[in-house]
Amino acid sequence: MLLTLDELRRNIDRELSFTLDFKKDIENMPSILDIETCFVEGTFSFSYSRYVRFNLDVKVDLIVAEARTLEPIRYPLEFTIEDDISDTSDVEFKLKEDSVDLRELVWGWLVAEMPYTVYKD
Repeated sequence: MLLTLDELRRNIDRELSFTLDFKKDIENMPSILDIETCFVEGTFSFSYSRYVRFNLDVKVDLIVAEARTLEPIRYPLEFTIEDDISDTSDVEFKLKEDSVDLRELVWGWLVAEMPYTVYKD
């Protein structure tokens, strides 16, 4: 989901609300069997003309193999992204041709939040 800086400036008073599909992204991840639709809501603000701060709440259900039985189980995952996007060297996610790739931002955080192993209660 690409948004240009101009689009963001025109919608500065609006909250973000969108869904993402990462099914193709998990094809080479044997620990994740399936992933449901990812729901994202949040806000953004400009610190400088080319420096955007995002505060996003992410909710997604993963289907993972239980560590002992390998039985598929649903693993609800919720987390908050607080991150900056700019074209400076002090941020992880960069502007690309005056655009923000929110899909890349959410995926980057999602991979970091995925569990290594899950045990059934």
